[in-house]
Amino acid sequence: FEIVVEFVNRPPTFDLSGDVTYPESIDTLTPQTRPLFAVNRSTGSGALQEASQQVTYHVVPKPGEELASASLFAAGPAISSTDGTLSFTLQPNAFGAVGFVVYARDDGGG
Repeated sequence: FEIVVEFVNRPPTFDLSGDVTYPESIDTLTPQTRPLFAVNRSTGSGALQEASQQVTYHVVPKPGEELASASLFAAGPAISSTDGTLSFTLQPNAFGAVGFVVYARDDGGG
């Protein structure tokens, strides 16, 4: 008989640099960026099988805050998979707060 221990893909991990605050008077036509917003990214267990996996960040409004997000942002927010930069464009004369959930997926299914 045979005992097989199969590789298990583990989800990527990361840290966020915290909340973001901008004044209402900021130039809303210019995309805003926050470099190194997502840091300490790991593709999972560190196993050789996971080292080459590509990670994609997903930024979604918290449940119930979708309408507030649409009224506050003309584009984004999004996090670059390459360097962890947060980017977004605000709606003109908009103000308020929206909570987001960020998760990461790799191309190995995690």
